[in-house]
Amino acid sequence: MQRIVLVWTVLLGLSLTACDKAPVPGAEPAAPGGDRDEFGCIGSAGYQWCAATQSCERPWELAREANFDDTREAFDNYCAVASDPPADAPTRVSS
Repeated sequence: MQRIVLVWTVLLGLSLTACDKAPVPGAEPAAPGGDRDEFGCIGSAGYQWCAATQSCERPWELAREANFDDTREAFDNYCAVASDPPADAPTRVSS
């Protein structure tokens, strides 16, 4: 019986110390929305720069609005830099 209590005590102690997450020295926690790219698009929120609309877009939302396939290739083709943006490119405010 004492052996079982000892085993459970050790297991409980190990499981509690495993949850202790010490902060990394010198590292500051990332602020929400702090991962903006060179265009100001927040990647963690799904935004990517689209040259055709000159704004940060969520690819799946733009695909639905502009009626193209929700694929990386279709987004890249739609947003590719060209002499003129597509005539049906929606005008949006940057996020």
